[in-house]
Amino acid sequence: MQTMNMAFPIVPGQEGALRELAAQLTGPKRDQFNDFLARVGASEERWYLQEIGGQAHCLMFLAAKDLGSAFAALAVSRHPFDVWMKERNREIFNIDFEAPSEGPMPETLLDHVTLTKELAE
Repeated sequence: MQTMNMAFPIVPGQEGALRELAAQLTGPKRDQFNDFLARVGASEERWYLQEIGGQAHCLMFLAAKDLGSAFAALAVSRHPFDVWMKERNREIFNIDFEAPSEGPMPETLLDHVTLTKELAE
């Protein structure tokens, strides 16, 4: 399983749209979102809202068997829900997932998990 974190600056004034998108994906569109994650081969996605340098950012955690393949599948997908998700990402982050970055994936510097008795309870 590959994991990564990314920080996306939110277009000014779109914080509410991001909150609404998260509410839709955990509410009425939950099943569609689960299907979307399965289509691109992702198993986890987490979002966090964080202000960095005076600008709102969405910190995203992703996990997939092959992250490169997940982004490649998203780029070419014409599934209606996937197109809808890509449109929301353009509006909220000004990111076009149909034209993915040619650069390398983020470099993992530390990937450590420990379970202590206290944390496991």
